[in-house]
Amino acid sequence: MDRYRSIKYPVWVKYNGEVSKILVEDEESIVNQCWEKISANSRVKQTAKFNGRSLDYEEKVVSLNTTEDNPMEFFKGDNIMAHGLPPMTQCGCNSAYTTPDHDPAKLIECNWPSRIERVKITGKRQSLLWMEHNMHNLTWSSEGCLVQYVRRIFLYDIIVEVGMPFLESLECEEEMSLFDPQRINIIAIRMFGVPIGVVVVKKPGSSSRRSLDDEKVIGQIYDYLKYIKTYTGSRHPIGILTSYYNWRVVWLSESNGFASSPTPSYHHSSGVRNPSYKITTEVPDWSKSQEAFVCSVYGQQSSGSFAERKLIGTPLIKWNDPDLLHFLISALFKMTLSPVDSVQLSTFDKGRSYIYVRKEEWSWDEPTQEGSLRYCDNRLPQFQNVDLFLLADLGGGADGRVWLAATMKGEVFVIKFSKDEVILEQEADIWKRVWRCDARVLRLNGRYGLAMPWVKPCDEADFENKEIQEAIKESVRTLASAGYRHDDLRRRHVGLYKTGSVYKAVLFDLAHVLSVNKEAVEESVVIMMKDLSINL
Repeated sequence: MDRYRSIKYPVWVKYNGEVSKILVEDEESIVNQCWEKISANSRVKQTAKFNGRSLDYEEKVVSLNTTEDNPMEFFKGDNIMAHGLPPMTQCGCNSAYTTPDHDPAKLIECNWPSRIERVKITGKRQSLLWMEHNMHNLTWSSEGCLVQYVRRIFLYDIIVEVGMPFLESLECEEEMSLFDPQRINIIAIRMFGVPIGVVVVKKPGSSSRRSLDDEKVIGQIYDYLKYIKTYTGSRHPIGILTSYYNWRVVWLSESNGFASSPTPSYHHSSGVRNPSYKITTEVPDWSKSQEAFVCSVYGQQSSGSFAERKLIGTPLIKWNDPDLLHFLISALFKMTLSPVDSVQLSTFDKGRSYIYVRKEEWSWDEPTQEGSLRYCDNRLPQFQNVDLFLLADLGGGADGRVWLAATMKGEVFVIKFSKDEVILEQEADIWKRVWRCDARVLRLNGRYGLAMPWVKPCDEADFENKEIQEAIKESVRTLASAGYRHDDLRRRHVGLYKTGSVYKAVLFDLAHVLSVNKEAVEESVVIMMKDLSINL
């Protein structure tokens, strides 16, 4: 007898008007287990109801006490390629959209010949959007609702429907503001983790003021396409503007030749190559001093001027147009064809656009000459003015967006943007008192930025190095002895620098630290070392 054989639990289900009894294998079974027995669909949420209540796919179905007269009801999802997008109605809000805080840009309309004529699709997969529509009519009450629906169109329906290589390489994630730590109406299309395109979602507006024609909305997607090209290496990023009811594809004017060229036929066997995305970095040596060069952007017209801020784009295509889904698949496939270059940080590149930040505003601009960069040690520049170039996006979290920045003299450091000046001042104080490093809060782009020395974030190979491990242990003890414990410590919060051949470590992202007394120092050391998975 097989003592490990699973117990079978009967569950009554209703699907497509028919009631039947199916067996699930154990009491931890989820709604999705039932779903897979009646339809070969991917994991989705809220595909079923019981007693009129929507169920989550992680809910225990055996505790529902279903019967033949009171079954759990599953809802069919029509195929999105065969039926197009489901209708959606507005509920409890007006259609007015929020004007984005971006400089305006012009749109030049042109027809787009990049439609893939033949796309091999299954035509059988059930659409999550149609499933929700059949369960309860689709409604939206905010821009956030529209973002979620649009993300499902790409993530669950189009990408999964097309299959390989989209399925192995593409993902859709809600994007953050360029400066603030909040999610906005942007969906980033990533290939193997690297952004190659962007979707901007807006409420539709009115008949006299359509959001997708607004020059500030055009300016918003212009800035994100420039961001992808400059900071992630995709040579020809493609953008999609949508209100769900209308859609259009846009691209930078310098990418017009690429975007307008015929798109090759799509086949499942055509492999999407992994892009060579790399920001070259080394452990900074704070014992060395390098000559910095002088560059200036003063006295020349900004490359971000309105006259030059323009996109090429298609006419609007409606949500119920029979060609819409093929149109969007063509746009996704075109994104994957763009060459992706390595992003180098060894020089200031003349002719390359960077975000140029001043006290109350920012724009795209270019340095007037090339030259090497000098990474600051524990002494920051004097900041006689606070005009900066942003060199690389280092990521963001709940407390701020972090960039690698450089002064006009090529002095490189880290800037963390936030709207909370008090938290940044507290973090600067810890940098100065614990790590003996210069750190200052500056006023930039109408918000606050914490300037800090750049240290190389530790990777997994660094954590295997015995010498570096000792440096990390010393930094943990230094922080605890100063009366602090990092309350959100992860390996990504450890940075390295050198003095000659000797490694030193610091812990950063210090917005989450707890004050501890002398009696709790050893306990704090143990807790932080455990957080880093390093043995004492």
